[in-house]
Amino acid sequence: HELFVGSSFPTLITTSKGKKVILKMKGCGNGMISLLNEFIANRVAHLLGWPVPDARFIHIRDDHPWQFGTDEFDDILTRSAGTNLAIDLIDGATLLAADEYATLPEDLISQIYTLDLFFMNIDRPQSSRNLLRDAVGKIWIVDHGSLLLFSSERAALSDQLFENHFLFGQKTFYLQRQILNRKLFREILKSIPPGVFIESGISVERVHEIITGRIE
Repeated sequence: HELFVGSSFPTLITTSKGKKVILKMKGCGNGMISLLNEFIANRVAHLLGWPVPDARFIHIRDDHPWQFGTDEFDDILTRSAGTNLAIDLIDGATLLAADEYATLPEDLISQIYTLDLFFMNIDRPQSSRNLLRDAVGKIWIVDHGSLLLFSSERAALSDQLFENHFLFGQKTFYLQRQILNRKLFREILKSIPPGVFIESGISVERVHEIITGRIE
C-alpha cells in the first residue's frame, strides 16, 4: 500500500491572526488529495467530539516573505502557494510509549477502528500508530492524510482493516455509528473551497457519492 505514502511536511507556523497551527502543504507528498482526505476525516471526528484535532484550509501567498528554510523547504513552499491545510496544534504532544497501547480505553480504540475502517486508512501500522498524548495527558488520534476512500485507484470497499493496521487480527471492536451521518458530511463538504476539489482531481459530487455509499 504505497499509494498515499509520503509526508505533507508538517510545519509549525504562526498565522496572520497569531495562532500557532501545524501547516500541511500540498506541494509535497500526494498533493491536495491528501489534504482533502485529512480535512474531511479530522473535521467529522472533531465535530463528533472525538479526540482528533480540528482542521481548516489556510492560504499561503505567492510572494510570502519567508525568513528561513532549506532549498527543499523553499521548493515545497513555492509549489504550495494558494490553499493548504492547517491542523490545530496539540500542546505538549509526545508519542505514546509502546507499552501504553495495551491499556488504551475501549471507547478510544473503537473511535480509531471506526475512523480507519470508514475512511480506509492505510497508515496506522505497528511501527507508527499516530497517537499522541498532550500536556495534560489526553490521547489524540492524528494523521489522516493516507486514506484510500477518495482515491480514484482505491481498493474495493472493505469491512476489514488493512493487514498492516496495529488493530488488525485483534478482537472485534464496535463501530461508533455516529459517523454514519449524511447531514454532517454534507455540511462539511459545503465548507470546502471549490478549488480544493479541482486541485484534488475529484468532484464534490463524487466525494458525496462515495460517502453516501459508504454509509449505506
